[in-house]
Amino acid sequence: MTATPAGITYSDYLALDELLGAQRPLSTLHDEMLFIVIHQTKELWLKQMLHELGLAQSLIREDRFAPPTRHLPASAASNR
Repeated sequence: MTATPAGITYSDYLALDELLGAQRPLSTLHDEMLFIVIHQTKELWLKQMLHELGLAQSLIREDRFAPPTRHLPASAASNR
């Protein structure tokens, strides 16, 4: 991304109020917050992986084989 709309803040762009308010522990256990944050982070990384895979699939369908390799991990490409 090279430009953002005028007047948008970092916090607004990343929806930080919503993101940081998404941790709602159900107990008073100290480690529950860590559990929630770790698992939410894993879900976000999985979402990103699916996003990259979708781009790679689109490029392959267009017979553009070089660009998809930049969007897939090196370990996956070397396991072929």
